[in-house]
Amino acid sequence: MKESPERVRAILAALDIPEELLRERALPLQTEAKELVLAEIGDDGREYRLTPAAAAAWRGMKAAAAAEGIVISLISAFRSIERQVEILREKLAQGASLEAILAASAPPGYSEHHTGRAVDITTDGAPPLEIEFEQTAAFAWLTTNAARFGFVLSFPAENPYGYQYEPWHWRYSPIHELLIRAVTPGDMRAASALVHRSFNTLAAADWEPKARAVFLQESSPERLENASAAHAAGAFFGGEIVGFLSMPAPSVLSMLFVDPRHVRRGIGRALWEAARTHVESVFPEVKTVEANSTPYAVPFYRSIGFMPTSPEFVREGCRVTRMAYRLTRRK
Repeated sequence: MKESPERVRAILAALDIPEELLRERALPLQTEAKELVLAEIGDDGREYRLTPAAAAAWRGMKAAAAAEGIVISLISAFRSIERQVEILREKLAQGASLEAILAASAPPGYSEHHTGRAVDITTDGAPPLEIEFEQTAAFAWLTTNAARFGFVLSFPAENPYGYQYEPWHWRYSPIHELLIRAVTPGDMRAASALVHRSFNTLAAADWEPKARAVFLQESSPERLENASAAHAAGAFFGGEIVGFLSMPAPSVLSMLFVDPRHVRRGIGRALWEAARTHVESVFPEVKTVEANSTPYAVPFYRSIGFMPTSPEFVREGCRVTRMAYRLTRRK
Protein backbone atom coordinates (compact mmCIF):
# COMPACT_ATOMS: atom_id res chain seq x y z
CA MET A 1 0.00 0.00 0.00
CA LYS A 2 1.25 3.45 -0.86
CA GLU A 3 1.97 5.72 2.07
CA SER A 4 -0.96 8.06 2.74
CA PRO A 5 -0.21 11.68 1.88
CA GLU A 6 -0.38 14.07 4.79
CA ARG A 7 -3.81 15.38 3.80
CA VAL A 8 -5.37 11.90 3.82
CA ARG A 9 -3.49 10.83 6.93
CA ALA A 10 -4.85 13.82 8.85
CA ILE A 11 -8.40 13.03 7.72
CA LEU A 12 -8.07 9.40 8.77
CA ALA A 13 -6.78 10.43 12.19
CA ALA A 14 -9.67 12.85 12.67
CA LEU A 15 -12.13 10.05 11.88
CA ASP A 16 -10.27 7.55 14.10
CA ILE A 17 -9.60 5.27 11.14
CA PRO A 18 -6.32 3.40 11.84
CA GLU A 19 -3.92 3.08 8.92
CA GLU A 20 -3.31 -0.50 10.02
CA LEU A 21 -6.86 -1.29 8.91
CA LEU A 22 -5.99 -0.06 5.42
CA ARG A 23 -2.90 -2.25 5.33
CA GLU A 24 -4.80 -5.31 6.55
CA ARG A 25 -7.39 -4.88 3.80
CA ALA A 26 -4.75 -3.93 1.19
CA LEU A 27 -6.78 -0.88 0.16
CA PRO A 28 -5.10 1.03 -2.68
CA LEU A 29 -4.83 4.79 -2.33
CA GLN A 30 -6.96 6.52 -4.98
CA THR A 31 -5.84 9.75 -6.62
CA GLU A 32 -8.41 12.47 -7.19
CA ALA A 33 -9.11 13.23 -10.84
CA LYS A 34 -7.64 16.48 -12.12
CA GLU A 35 -9.82 16.81 -15.23
CA LEU A 36 -13.54 16.08 -15.25
CA VAL A 37 -16.29 16.45 -17.84
CA LEU A 38 -20.04 16.07 -17.73
CA ALA A 39 -20.94 12.43 -18.33
CA GLU A 40 -24.68 12.51 -17.69
CA ILE A 41 -27.49 14.62 -16.25
CA GLY A 42 -30.00 12.69 -14.13
CA ASP A 43 -33.75 13.02 -14.39
CA ASP A 44 -33.57 15.19 -11.27
CA GLY A 45 -31.07 17.54 -12.90
CA ARG A 46 -28.08 16.22 -10.98
CA GLU A 47 -24.82 16.35 -12.91
CA TYR A 48 -22.46 13.37 -12.96
CA ARG A 49 -18.84 13.96 -13.87
CA LEU A 50 -16.07 11.58 -14.95
CA THR A 51 -12.66 11.85 -16.57
CA PRO A 52 -12.93 12.53 -20.32
CA ALA A 53 -12.01 8.96 -21.30
CA ALA A 54 -14.33 7.37 -18.73
CA ALA A 55 -17.19 9.69 -19.72
CA ALA A 56 -16.80 8.80 -23.40
CA ALA A 57 -16.69 5.09 -22.54
CA TRP A 58 -19.78 5.43 -20.34
CA ARG A 59 -21.77 7.18 -23.05
CA GLY A 60 -20.76 4.52 -25.57
CA MET A 61 -21.77 1.73 -23.20
CA LYS A 62 -25.08 3.39 -22.32
CA ALA A 63 -25.92 3.79 -26.02
CA ALA A 64 -24.99 0.18 -26.78
CA ALA A 65 -27.20 -1.04 -23.94
CA ALA A 66 -30.09 1.16 -25.11
CA ALA A 67 -29.78 -0.29 -28.61
CA GLU A 68 -30.56 -3.69 -27.05
CA GLY A 69 -33.44 -2.38 -24.97
CA ILE A 70 -31.45 -2.12 -21.72
CA VAL A 71 -31.63 1.05 -19.61
CA ILE A 72 -28.61 1.95 -17.48
CA SER A 73 -28.23 5.25 -15.64
CA LEU A 74 -25.77 6.84 -13.24
CA ILE A 75 -26.52 7.41 -9.59
CA SER A 76 -22.93 8.25 -8.61
CA ALA A 77 -19.74 9.17 -10.43
CA PHE A 78 -16.87 11.42 -9.29
CA ARG A 79 -16.80 12.09 -5.57
CA SER A 80 -14.22 14.26 -3.85
CA ILE A 81 -12.33 13.34 -0.69
CA GLU A 82 -14.22 16.08 1.14
CA ARG A 83 -17.56 14.62 0.08
CA GLN A 84 -16.44 11.19 1.26
CA VAL A 85 -15.67 12.72 4.66
CA GLU A 86 -19.18 14.19 4.76
CA ILE A 87 -20.74 10.82 3.96
CA LEU A 88 -18.84 9.07 6.75
CA ARG A 89 -19.65 11.80 9.28
CA GLU A 90 -23.35 11.66 8.34
CA LYS A 91 -23.42 7.89 8.92
CA LEU A 92 -21.56 8.23 12.22
CA ALA A 93 -24.08 10.86 13.32
CA GLN A 94 -26.87 8.42 12.53
CA GLY A 95 -25.35 5.95 15.00
CA ALA A 96 -23.68 3.53 12.60
CA SER A 97 -20.47 1.91 13.80
CA LEU A 98 -17.23 2.67 11.97
CA GLU A 99 -16.83 -1.04 11.17
CA ALA A 100 -20.24 -1.20 9.53
CA ILE A 101 -19.65 2.03 7.63
CA LEU A 102 -16.32 0.86 6.21
CA ALA A 103 -17.90 -2.36 4.95
CA ALA A 104 -20.08 -0.25 2.65
CA SER A 105 -18.09 2.98 2.15
CA ALA A 106 -14.41 3.52 1.47
CA PRO A 107 -12.29 5.63 3.81
CA PRO A 108 -11.58 9.10 2.44
CA GLY A 109 -8.67 8.88 0.02
CA TYR A 110 -9.47 5.27 -0.83
CA SER A 111 -12.74 5.52 -2.75
CA GLU A 112 -12.60 4.63 -6.44
CA HIS A 113 -15.03 7.48 -6.99
CA HIS A 114 -12.17 9.92 -6.31
CA THR A 115 -10.56 8.84 -9.59
CA GLY A 116 -13.44 9.97 -11.78
CA ARG A 117 -13.46 6.49 -13.29
CA ALA A 118 -15.95 4.68 -11.04
CA VAL A 119 -19.69 4.64 -11.56
CA ASP A 120 -22.66 3.40 -9.57
CA ILE A 121 -25.32 2.19 -11.99
CA THR A 122 -29.06 1.75 -11.69
CA THR A 123 -31.86 0.71 -14.01
CA ASP A 124 -35.61 1.13 -14.23
CA GLY A 125 -37.56 -0.70 -11.55
CA ALA A 126 -34.57 -1.54 -9.35
CA PRO A 127 -33.90 -0.02 -5.92
CA PRO A 128 -30.66 1.99 -6.09
CA LEU A 129 -27.52 0.68 -4.44
CA GLU A 130 -29.13 -2.61 -3.44
CA ILE A 131 -28.03 -6.17 -4.13
CA GLU A 132 -31.27 -6.74 -6.04
CA PHE A 133 -29.56 -5.01 -8.97
CA GLU A 134 -27.86 -8.36 -9.56
CA GLN A 135 -31.20 -9.83 -10.67
CA THR A 136 -31.85 -7.22 -13.37
CA ALA A 137 -31.44 -7.48 -17.12
CA ALA A 138 -29.10 -4.49 -16.85
CA PHE A 139 -26.66 -6.40 -14.63
CA ALA A 140 -26.78 -9.42 -16.94
CA TRP A 141 -25.99 -7.15 -19.89
CA LEU A 142 -23.12 -5.47 -18.04
CA THR A 143 -21.65 -8.82 -17.03
CA THR A 144 -21.48 -9.81 -20.69
CA ASN A 145 -20.63 -6.48 -22.31
CA ALA A 146 -19.03 -3.99 -19.88
CA ALA A 147 -15.48 -5.21 -20.50
CA ARG A 148 -15.80 -4.22 -24.17
CA PHE A 149 -16.04 -0.62 -23.00
CA GLY A 150 -13.29 -0.93 -20.37
CA PHE A 151 -15.53 -1.31 -17.31
CA VAL A 152 -15.03 -4.03 -14.68
CA LEU A 153 -16.96 -4.97 -11.54
CA SER A 154 -14.95 -3.61 -8.62
CA PHE A 155 -16.37 -5.45 -5.63
CA PRO A 156 -17.71 -8.93 -6.37
CA ALA A 157 -18.89 -11.21 -3.58
CA GLU A 158 -16.15 -12.07 -1.07
CA ASN A 159 -13.82 -9.44 -2.48
CA PRO A 160 -10.52 -9.08 -0.61
CA TYR A 161 -11.03 -5.47 0.40
CA GLY A 162 -13.68 -6.20 3.01
CA TYR A 163 -16.46 -4.39 1.16
CA GLN A 164 -19.95 -5.75 0.76
CA TYR A 165 -20.89 -7.13 -2.66
CA GLU A 166 -21.72 -4.19 -4.95
CA PRO A 167 -23.15 -5.36 -8.29
CA TRP A 168 -23.88 -1.72 -9.17
CA HIS A 169 -20.29 -0.43 -8.82
CA TRP A 170 -18.06 -0.56 -11.94
CA ARG A 171 -14.72 1.03 -12.73
CA TYR A 172 -13.26 2.14 -16.05
CA SER A 173 -9.99 0.23 -16.43
CA PRO A 174 -9.15 -0.06 -20.14
CA ILE A 175 -6.55 -2.65 -21.04
CA HIS A 176 -4.35 -0.12 -22.89
CA GLU A 177 -3.67 1.59 -19.54
CA LEU A 178 -2.28 -1.57 -17.98
CA LEU A 179 1.14 -1.04 -16.37
CA ILE A 180 3.52 -3.96 -15.94
CA ARG A 181 6.48 -3.45 -13.62
CA ALA A 182 8.68 -5.27 -11.15
CA VAL A 183 7.03 -5.73 -7.79
CA THR A 184 8.57 -4.34 -4.63
CA PRO A 185 8.39 -5.55 -1.03
CA GLY A 186 5.63 -3.00 -0.50
CA ASP A 187 3.51 -4.73 -3.16
CA MET A 188 3.70 -8.20 -1.64
CA ARG A 189 0.72 -7.98 0.70
CA ALA A 190 -1.56 -6.97 -2.15
CA ALA A 191 0.07 -9.53 -4.47
CA SER A 192 -0.52 -12.30 -1.96
CA ALA A 193 -4.16 -11.27 -1.57
CA LEU A 194 -4.56 -11.35 -5.35
CA VAL A 195 -2.96 -14.80 -5.62
CA HIS A 196 -5.22 -16.18 -2.88
CA ARG A 197 -8.30 -14.62 -4.44
CA SER A 198 -7.56 -15.98 -7.90
CA PHE A 199 -6.52 -19.40 -6.60
CA ASN A 200 -9.63 -19.84 -4.44
CA THR A 201 -11.94 -18.69 -7.23
CA LEU A 202 -10.42 -20.39 -10.25
CA ALA A 203 -8.06 -23.22 -9.33
CA ALA A 204 -8.66 -24.58 -5.82
CA ALA A 205 -11.33 -27.05 -6.92
CA ASP A 206 -8.60 -29.20 -8.48
CA TRP A 207 -6.60 -29.33 -5.23
CA GLU A 208 -7.14 -31.52 -2.18
CA PRO A 209 -7.78 -29.61 1.08
CA LYS A 210 -4.31 -30.22 2.52
CA ALA A 211 -2.67 -29.12 -0.73
CA ARG A 212 -4.76 -25.94 -0.77
CA ALA A 213 -3.66 -25.08 2.75
CA VAL A 214 0.00 -25.62 1.85
CA PHE A 215 -0.29 -23.42 -1.23
CA LEU A 216 -1.92 -20.60 0.71
CA GLN A 217 0.91 -20.73 3.25
CA GLU A 218 3.55 -20.75 0.51
CA SER A 219 1.98 -17.72 -1.17
CA SER A 220 2.01 -15.49 1.91
CA PRO A 221 3.60 -12.05 1.43
CA GLU A 222 6.84 -13.18 3.06
CA ARG A 223 7.05 -16.37 1.02
CA LEU A 224 6.33 -14.56 -2.24
CA GLU A 225 9.13 -12.10 -1.62
CA ASN A 226 11.60 -14.90 -0.89
CA ALA A 227 10.45 -17.10 -3.77
CA SER A 228 10.82 -14.53 -6.57
CA ALA A 229 14.59 -14.64 -6.96
CA ALA A 230 14.82 -14.40 -10.76
CA HIS A 231 11.84 -12.27 -11.71
CA ALA A 232 8.60 -11.05 -10.15
CA ALA A 233 6.24 -8.64 -11.85
CA GLY A 234 2.80 -7.21 -11.35
CA ALA A 235 0.16 -5.83 -13.67
CA PHE A 236 -1.42 -2.64 -12.35
CA PHE A 237 -4.46 -0.52 -13.10
CA GLY A 238 -4.29 2.87 -11.39
CA GLY A 239 -2.00 1.59 -8.65
CA GLU A 240 -4.07 -1.56 -7.98
CA ILE A 241 -2.39 -4.89 -8.70
CA VAL A 242 -4.52 -7.08 -10.97
CA GLY A 243 -1.96 -9.69 -12.04
CA PHE A 244 1.14 -11.32 -10.59
CA LEU A 245 3.94 -13.45 -12.05
CA SER A 246 6.80 -15.10 -10.18
CA MET A 247 9.89 -16.95 -11.42
CA PRO A 248 12.18 -18.39 -8.72
CA ALA A 249 14.66 -19.28 -11.47
CA PRO A 250 14.89 -17.99 -15.05
CA SER A 251 13.82 -21.40 -16.37
CA VAL A 252 10.86 -21.86 -13.99
CA LEU A 253 7.51 -20.07 -14.02
CA SER A 254 5.99 -20.86 -10.64
CA MET A 255 3.03 -18.47 -10.48
CA LEU A 256 0.93 -16.54 -12.95
CA PHE A 257 -2.33 -15.26 -11.48
CA VAL A 258 -4.85 -12.67 -12.65
CA ASP A 259 -7.59 -11.09 -10.56
CA PRO A 260 -10.83 -12.96 -11.36
CA ARG A 261 -12.47 -9.64 -12.25
CA HIS A 262 -9.96 -9.18 -15.07
CA VAL A 263 -9.57 -12.61 -16.65
CA ARG A 264 -9.71 -12.90 -20.44
CA ARG A 265 -8.52 -9.34 -20.93
CA GLY A 266 -4.98 -10.21 -22.04
CA ILE A 267 -3.34 -9.46 -18.68
CA GLY A 268 -1.84 -12.91 -18.21
CA ARG A 269 -0.45 -12.83 -21.74
CA ALA A 270 1.02 -9.36 -21.18
CA LEU A 271 2.72 -10.51 -17.96
CA TRP A 272 4.21 -13.52 -19.71
CA GLU A 273 5.43 -11.51 -22.71
CA ALA A 274 7.21 -9.10 -20.38
CA ALA A 275 8.74 -11.99 -18.42
CA ARG A 276 9.83 -13.79 -21.59
CA THR A 277 11.53 -10.65 -22.88
CA HIS A 278 13.28 -10.27 -19.52
CA VAL A 279 14.56 -13.85 -19.58
CA GLU A 280 15.76 -13.59 -23.17
CA SER A 281 17.69 -10.39 -22.50
CA VAL A 282 19.10 -11.13 -19.03
CA PHE A 283 19.52 -14.92 -19.19
CA PRO A 284 20.42 -15.69 -22.82
CA GLU A 285 21.63 -19.17 -21.85
CA VAL A 286 18.11 -20.26 -20.93
CA LYS A 287 16.44 -22.23 -23.74
CA THR A 288 13.25 -23.43 -22.05
CA VAL A 289 10.90 -22.15 -19.37
CA GLU A 290 8.88 -24.81 -17.54
CA ALA A 291 5.65 -24.58 -15.56
CA ASN A 292 3.36 -26.97 -13.71
CA SER A 293 -0.21 -26.20 -14.69
CA THR A 294 -3.48 -27.03 -12.97
CA PRO A 295 -6.29 -28.25 -15.27
CA TYR A 296 -7.94 -24.83 -15.23
CA ALA A 297 -4.82 -23.08 -16.58
CA VAL A 298 -3.77 -25.57 -19.29
CA PRO A 299 -5.77 -23.85 -22.07
CA PHE A 300 -4.30 -20.49 -21.13
CA TYR A 301 -0.73 -21.79 -21.15
CA ARG A 302 -1.34 -23.39 -24.54
CA SER A 303 -2.63 -20.07 -25.84
CA ILE A 304 0.63 -18.30 -24.98
CA GLY A 305 2.88 -20.95 -26.47
CA PHE A 306 3.51 -23.48 -23.70
CA MET A 307 3.17 -27.13 -24.68
CA PRO A 308 2.51 -30.16 -22.43
CA THR A 309 5.56 -32.29 -21.71
CA SER A 310 3.74 -34.85 -19.58
CA PRO A 311 0.29 -36.34 -19.17
CA GLU A 312 -1.75 -35.04 -16.27
CA PHE A 313 -0.70 -36.54 -12.94
CA VAL A 314 -1.38 -36.02 -9.25
CA ARG A 315 1.38 -34.45 -7.16
CA GLU A 316 0.93 -33.82 -3.45
CA GLY A 317 -2.82 -33.50 -3.75
CA CYS A 318 -2.95 -31.44 -6.95
CA ARG A 319 -3.70 -32.43 -10.55
CA VAL A 320 -0.78 -31.17 -12.62
CA THR A 321 0.43 -31.09 -16.21
CA ARG A 322 4.06 -30.22 -16.89
CA MET A 323 4.40 -27.64 -19.65
CA ALA A 324 7.31 -25.94 -21.38
CA TYR A 325 7.94 -22.89 -23.53
CA ARG A 326 10.80 -23.11 -26.05
CA LEU A 327 12.49 -19.75 -26.29
CA THR A 328 13.18 -18.53 -29.82
CA ARG A 329 15.66 -15.70 -30.02
CA ARG A 330 14.36 -12.68 -31.83
CA LYS A 331 16.55 -10.97 -34.37
